[in-house]
Amino acid sequence: MAMSGIAVSQECEKAHERQHKKEKDVQWTVYRIDQAGKKAVVVVDSQKERVFCANTASQQHCDEVKKTNKQIWLDFIDCLPDLEGRYAVFDFVQPTSSGAYKDAIRFVAWSPEQGPIKNKMIYSSTKDTLKKKLDVQKEVFLSTKSTEDIEDAFAQLMV
Repeated sequence: MAMSGIAVSQECEKAHERQHKKEKDVQWTVYRIDQAGKKAVVVVDSQKERVFCANTASQQHCDEVKKTNKQIWLDFIDCLPDLEGRYAVFDFVQPTSSGAYKDAIRFVAWSPEQGPIKNKMIYSSTKDTLKKKLDVQKEVFLSTKSTEDIEDAFAQLMV
């Protein structure tokens, strides 16, 4: 249990292991805060089967890899709710300095501008609890689905 009072379900840890440590067959996992019980708990909202990884990218031209990464990113953005916050772990293909590719993950914090203030405050104050539990170092923040914000966040993935 974290100081914020939000617990992370074992389901979240298992989903992350499936995505990042064991099967590695998940492109992204979206998490939400479930407040149905007496205590708020972070649970898995959805997972998307992996369609692209470093192994398949190595057979493509650099521009094709970027285009595929971008399409997967846009598909991911489309799955986020318009008015409620979410957390996600997004897996994408990143070029290395040697010209090869590696699978990389980012923690994504989604807090829609138009969402209720209480929802934004809860997601903002509990983000680090899940991020630390899943041990994902790099983060991307997104608050609108505007083309400019989506492009900026996509550029942050590659850093």
